[in-house]
Amino acid sequence: MLRLPQQNSPLRKLFSIDDLLADRFPTFREAKLSAQKMFKSDPAIKAVNIILQRANGEIWLVKFGPKSGWKKIWNFGKNK
Repeated sequence: MLRLPQQNSPLRKLFSIDDLLADRFPTFREAKLSAQKMFKSDPAIKAVNIILQRANGEIWLVKFGPKSGWKKIWNFGKNK
């Protein structure tokens, strides 16, 4: 079962519930490459939040920075 931040949490504004209903999530590598493309396309972007699936099946919300840094914002738990 996926764990969501509480309704009044500011973390809820960082992702779309519809994204969690997707059948497939990008891998960490795919998400990182996607974020890098976004930064190259618009230098004004300061951060990109992406929901991705780790190799162990966990679904994470990750914040990527323009200098290839990243931070796990939320662990939703294991995908079914």
